[in-house]
Amino acid sequence: MGRLLAKGLAGLGMTIAVNDLDQKRGRKVAESLGVGFKELPQSIDDEIVLVSVPLEKTVEVCRDVASRMKRGSLLIDISSVKTGVADRVASFIPQGVEYISIHPLFGPAVRSLRGKSFVIVPVKSGRWLGELERTLRNLSGKVVVTDVREHDRMMGTVQVLHHFAYLCLATCLARSRVGEGFSTESFAETMRLLKRIGKNLEVVLSIQRDNPEAQGVREKFVEVAEELARLGPEELRKTAREAFKSLAFS
Repeated sequence: MGRLLAKGLAGLGMTIAVNDLDQKRGRKVAESLGVGFKELPQSIDDEIVLVSVPLEKTVEVCRDVASRMKRGSLLIDISSVKTGVADRVASFIPQGVEYISIHPLFGPAVRSLRGKSFVIVPVKSGRWLGELERTLRNLSGKVVVTDVREHDRMMGTVQVLHHFAYLCLATCLARSRVGEGFSTESFAETMRLLKRIGKNLEVVLSIQRDNPEAQGVREKFVEVAEELARLGPEELRKTAREAFKSLAFS
């Protein structure tokens, strides 16, 4: 994700320098993107520092980076769960440093940011909020500004519920046997989607673990699944039709 954003921001004319704990890898990334590579000095004089690391490392890296930043600068993190991240990072942000958490609503496999969506969660912001919003709109065109609680509530459905349904399907399929040659086109499409999820499984599972809405959302899913399993054919037909009509799929 960091690579994708670095490339997109550089395309807007911004001066970009990347850093990586693996210096050799970082230099290769910088070269491939056509941007600079910069070892983090004891005192960071860059106006904006964007932290793109695995969720479980975000607070630790933000703490290290924030302690070196100058007054008037902006720290940005990219975290798919805000509770337990944004509040902790905000607690140690130095006086005069702004902090905004963002969530790109797409995976690192996309080739273009055009038309993609971002969520902005201002945590400790002032002058930088408007500029960041304008920049992301120029980059993708779609930006939503919200708070920590609403972000995680919405992601409880968009990510936790969505992914949990596929986790259940994958587990059930793993315990079943599908004979060779019996796959329909729609089943093959679903299997391709499950394969993509499998490549990003650790991120999916970290969201299931860390989103505060997760347990309640999963319990609701199980409740609905059990309800549908008990319905007769006519009741199931009626319930399904109402659901798809409500979602404007029929």
